[in-house]
Parts: sequence; structure tokens; C-alpha cells
Amino acid sequence: MKSGTVDFFTFSYYSSTTATDNPTVPIAAGNMMRGPANPYLQHSQWGWSIDPKGQYEKHRLSQERK
Repeated sequence: MKSGTVDFFTFSYYSSTTATDNPTVPIAAGNMMRGPANPYLQHSQWGWSIDPKGQYEKHRLSQERK
């Protein structure tokens, strides 16, 4: 890869997580992690949080590491 040209770049971003000490908060489903559902986010038909701001932040942080 060092001597070649990269013609495709991708990253995976699934969702953010939250924490609470309130045992009555529903647990959100997820691909790898489970945690309290974030009431400020929409959720997919599988119950996964959809966090577009989190995806943007992940991209921004990756650009700062260059």
C-alpha cells in the first residue's frame, strides 16, 4: 500500500452509547454494545441508535490525527 495509490477508503460507525444510574431507562439494542437508550436520537427498526452528529465527530477526529 505504501508504494501504491489508495482508491477506496471507508470506516465503520455504528452508534454512540450513553450511561445512567436509573434502572428504569430502557436498554437500546446494538451491534456490539448495549446501553441505555438515548431519548434524543432516532432508532432503526432493529433498535440501534442513529447518531449522525456522532458520525460527523468521528470523521472530524480522524482528520485531526493526520
